[in-house]
Amino acid sequence: MKLFTRRLIFRGLLAATHIFVCGHLAAQILPVMAPWTSVDTISTRVSGKTNHLPFPADAPVRPSLFAVANYGKQVAYSGDLDQFNTKWWMGGQQLSDYNNQRKMLQSGYHFLPSFNTGYMMRRQGYSSVSPNTDKVTDPHSCIDTPCILNTQKMQTDAALVHSTIGDGGYYNVGNEEDNSYSDDVAPAVYVGQFDAWVSAIKRADPRAHIVAPSITSWSGSANTTSNPWGTAGTWFKTFVSDYKRGHGGRKPPIDVLSMHLYNFDPTTALRSVEAANRYVQEVGNFRKAADQLGYEGSPIWITEIGFLYEPNAASLTPAEARQMTRVLTQLAQRASALNLQRLFYFTGGSSGAEEGLMPLYDPNTAASPGRILPLTDAGRVLRNVADAPLPSLSRPSSVP
Repeated sequence: MKLFTRRLIFRGLLAATHIFVCGHLAAQILPVMAPWTSVDTISTRVSGKTNHLPFPADAPVRPSLFAVANYGKQVAYSGDLDQFNTKWWMGGQQLSDYNNQRKMLQSGYHFLPSFNTGYMMRRQGYSSVSPNTDKVTDPHSCIDTPCILNTQKMQTDAALVHSTIGDGGYYNVGNEEDNSYSDDVAPAVYVGQFDAWVSAIKRADPRAHIVAPSITSWSGSANTTSNPWGTAGTWFKTFVSDYKRGHGGRKPPIDVLSMHLYNFDPTTALRSVEAANRYVQEVGNFRKAADQLGYEGSPIWITEIGFLYEPNAASLTPAEARQMTRVLTQLAQRASALNLQRLFYFTGGSSGAEEGLMPLYDPNTAASPGRILPLTDAGRVLRNVADAPLPSLSRPSSVP
């Protein structure tokens, strides 16, 4: 948990500057799938009537369903993204290699920039509080008490990002606001920060799409040390309520709802292998609540997803590979029904392996636009799922 804490803090500060076997999914590692009761459908028009048909058993995973959240030292280039059949990546506020990644954007790839809020926003100089002021010295400003925001810097940085990604881009506002080891901000205080970022972004690009709020897993966590504002679900519902109260009943202008998925126990906030089996349920809970709050048509993006296993492990065990394959396949199967549009797999370089969060790419290989990075076990699992046809949801798999 302490190591994970360091990743969160490092990632938040980084934002200021900037998935076992090759080929198709091996049937022998697919466990029995959950006997889903509902079936994803496609609609056809016949004689003026709409007919809902089950997805065919060989329906492919939609391109760019999986994406890469790249927070390591390695730069993600087009060939590295292509391994997962994706053209999307994220990794902070700015491109890591402007010249080469700018060419990627011009050729149809997409970058999702991220803007921090709360405590991390303070550390990055977006408020009147000195960036060097820690929580011991000031545990309140920008966290549970509103602070004076440096709106000029916010507008300047939003304009800079817009000049990079162009019109109609997507902008992520906030990072685990419910988590004391990350942005750490009360819902009511986030309202003002959210408004300020949206204003700065829309000032630069009126066509911009807002992705928010990138909370932790819906049920995480009842541990008040890691989640002082209650579970992520509670935080989100309170934020929407607080926002409506101050905006004449209007809900927050969010185009894409966002959440993270890591296998932490919802009670203790400690790493739990079992918790990964609940990823689909977590997304379902988010979808149900969001619909009730007026976001029926809004897609969900998982702006970070990962599987924390044994720290420093150089490879996945067969059981870990099977779990990853099963869970990622289930998420892909349910994507249409849940309006789950994109999942960014977190890769953090060598530091991730220390926490049990295996990176996608071999951390000992330097990235280069002309060379495709070799994959780790985790990377090969993700590639296999992204390349494989999906088993039909209408019946459980019979493969042991």
